[in-house]
Amino acid sequence: MTKPRLMRERIAFDKRSAAADGFGNAKGAWVEQLKVAARRLPLTGGEDVMAGRLAGKQSFVLQIRSSAATRAIDTAWRARDTRAAGVVYNIRTIANRDERNEYIDILVEQGVADG
Repeated sequence: MTKPRLMRERIAFDKRSAAADGFGNAKGAWVEQLKVAARRLPLTGGEDVMAGRLAGKQSFVLQIRSSAATRAIDTAWRARDTRAAGVVYNIRTIANRDERNEYIDILVEQGVADG
């Protein structure tokens, strides 16, 4: 029997609305798509993580339950901590590590340009 995962964080996922800027770019406001419970795991080792910390970036893995709505999340979206105002994460990769569609692991970075 596996140990239950504690989903203590509340994370919102935002998608940028499509609004043309007149130069061929589609860059509009962020629009919230969904809110979910999540488990936030800070990455602590490795060369990239250490180099990122020196640059003021922190990497995390957000574990969320898989559903039709959460499987629609993509790297063009962003994640927001709904309990900590102003904490925004850029989504780097999305993985279904258990390969059973039970949980999704999302690698995110905090402290980088928004978008």
